[in-house]
Formats: sequence, C-alpha cells, structure tokens
Amino acid sequence: MGGGVQVEVGQWTSDILAEARGARLHALAAANASGSGLDALVIPANSKITSPEQLRGRSVLVNVMGGLAEMLSASVLEGFQVQPSQTHYVVDPFPKIASALQRGDAAAAMLPEPFLTQAEENLGMNVLVDLNQGAVADFPLAGYVAASSWVRKNPRVATAFVSALIKGQAQAATDRAAVEQVLPQYVGITKVSASLVALGSYPINLQPAQLDRVGLLMRQFGMLGSSVNVDTLIHQMMTG
Repeated sequence: MGGGVQVEVGQWTSDILAEARGARLHALAAANASGSGLDALVIPANSKITSPEQLRGRSVLVNVMGGLAEMLSASVLEGFQVQPSQTHYVVDPFPKIASALQRGDAAAAMLPEPFLTQAEENLGMNVLVDLNQGAVADFPLAGYVAASSWVRKNPRVATAFVSALIKGQAQAATDRAAVEQVLPQYVGITKVSASLVALGSYPINLQPAQLDRVGLLMRQFGMLGSSVNVDTLIHQMMTG
C-alpha cells in the first residue's frame, strides 16, 4: 500500500483480511489452488498417533495464528469431529516446523509443499491426513493483488501483467516439467525434491465465487468479524 512494490502474490486469507481492515486492493489473478498432497498434517516417524481424532486435546504446529494453515487444519479436523477449541495451535515458521515437531514441540504439524516433501525425505515423517478434502478441497490458496489506486493509474500495465501471467498459468497447468525446471532456482529445493512435490492447480480465471469460499470460511473460523459482509468485500476486491 506504500508503493514499494506494484503487485503482491500471497495467501488470499491475508489479502481479504487486509481489505476488511481498510486496504483497497484489486484482485488481479489467481496464483494456485489446493490439490492432493499439497498440504497435510504430518506426524513424526515414531508417533503413536494413527488417526486425526487422536489430535483432540493435542498441539498442532502452524506458521502463524489465524492464517491459512490453521484454517485448513481446523476445517479438515472438524470433519473428523475434532472441534477448533479442542486443538491447541503452536507457532513456528515453516522452515523450522519439521525440526520443532521432531523434538516434540507438538503432536502434529501442518506443512505445505515443498516443506512437506522435505520432512518426509529428510526426517521420515508421515502424513496423518491430506488437507485437500471436505470444505477445503481444491481450495483457492493464493493470488496476485495490487493497490486499487495503482490499477486505476496504470490500467494498461495491469492488463498486460495479467495477460502474461495467464500464459504462465496455462503452461504450469499443463507442463509439469517446466515447473520442475524452475523450482530449484526459486524455491531452493533439489531437483529430486522438485520431481516429487505435489503442485496443486493453476487456475486460469479468477471468479468471485473462489474468493467467496475463502471469505466465508474465514468468517466461520473467526478470522473475519460477523459484521463483515463477505459478498461486498469480495466485490470491492474484484472491481477495485
């Protein structure tokens, strides 16, 4: 919002929360959506936990409180009759979560790719439950946004950016080898890990319904106040 960058890519939850707090953002395009194996709750190799129900009353590591990791975990655990109030969330940055879980800081941890594959490869951790299911199956995870004021001043640049981005999305969605080729450079993982990670999906079009899903789930889990009109909020972001 200060003008230091023109376009930001990040979790929709953060962008929607910023909009609810007064930022005027314009949603430009989707980045990625969930898919099988992209996000999971993991447990150490020597854990005695065998089912999600056993996390009732236990601690789960996430990267931040009130963020996407907690929301996805809480939603899936509800499907196993584990209520949000029955789980205690512990915070650690994603690069440190696997080590924290290994030393016993929590019973389980939410890990997205590529941290998920690295934890399996390097520490022998096991997936307890895939988070691509129920209300968060194929869930919109991240997108590209800009300040509405910048888009109004630079409509041709914004349009050109989205046009180029959509071409990249289309290639990523249909050519896994192309994605694997750039992952080591931009994510800092090995070529072997790049060949193993789950990728999710790369939506071409951004629809209001996608962001509505995120906003409504945020309100369900207390990330947005009950007074927030999700439809109005999403309309603001889509129209700028």
